[in-house]
Amino acid sequence: MDVQWEYVGYDAELTAELIAEIQAEMTARYGGPDRTPVDPTEFAYRALVLETGLGQPEAIALYESAGHEPVPAFGYYADSPLSRAYGKTL
Repeated sequence: MDVQWEYVGYDAELTAELIAEIQAEMTARYGGPDRTPVDPTEFAYRALVLETGLGQPEAIALYESAGHEPVPAFGYYADSPLSRAYGKTL
């Protein structure tokens, strides 16, 4: 699978639409929305760090197929045994 990444600002309309979609997906899979506090400035870094959960095997497969490597857990879910983090330098 060929995946291409493109930067879109955190305040973009597309970003808001994607956030709403992922919150609906988190509610369906985990019983509630993701409550991670968000700092929009974190989305301007030159690396892509993604967090997912064991309940999302499709995301894990996508990240690994796109060359992302496991990285140490971080943020709100750092201590969760269900959380998995992946990173890739852009």
